[in-house]
Amino acid sequence: MPFELYYHCTDGNVKSEILDSETHSIGLSFMKIKTIDLTPIQNCPKLQKLELSWNSLEEIDLTSLSSTPNLEVLLLSHNKIKALDLRPLAKIKNLRILSLSNNLLESIDLSPLQLLTNLEILGLGNNKLHSLNLSPLKNHKKLSILNVSQNLLSQLDISALFSCDNLESFVFDSNIELYAYRDSLQKNHIPIALEELVREEKIQWKEKL
Repeated sequence: MPFELYYHCTDGNVKSEILDSETHSIGLSFMKIKTIDLTPIQNCPKLQKLELSWNSLEEIDLTSLSSTPNLEVLLLSHNKIKALDLRPLAKIKNLRILSLSNNLLESIDLSPLQLLTNLEILGLGNNKLHSLNLSPLKNHKKLSILNVSQNLLSQLDISALFSCDNLESFVFDSNIELYAYRDSLQKNHIPIALEELVREEKIQWKEKL
């Protein structure tokens, strides 16, 4: 039986998207959405893609996504989101792409992503992050693209990235002080994205106490 997903737009209008239990994809980019209640999505167990980029969202509750185990793509870039709780994503093990770039995030806890080892692309660029803990990404063998550029980071521990075997692109600002603990360096394999950083000695190596 069809049901509706309601959202409020910046022009004051209330609109809706018709969904059902067979819905695989929801595309709501460029819709001027200011607020949206994702509760109806818990009735979409086959959902694979949710796209809410290029809107005016300042906050969004992802709780209902815990009922979408097949979700592979979540796009929330180009909004005005200041804070985001990723805990509802913790068991969505099929998640491959998570885009949070171009928001107003001042902090983000990546620990809910720790077991999401199918993650391939993570976009965090162009936010207002002052610090970032990448350790939850350790052993994410499929991670190929990570963007942390255009934030307010002054230094970043990239130790965890040395275990991301397929990391091909690591985008960061040139003025960030990159450091890693020496025991994270795997001599038999260095991800492509980090080879030049190691070769040109752009990483400050530290010893664990």
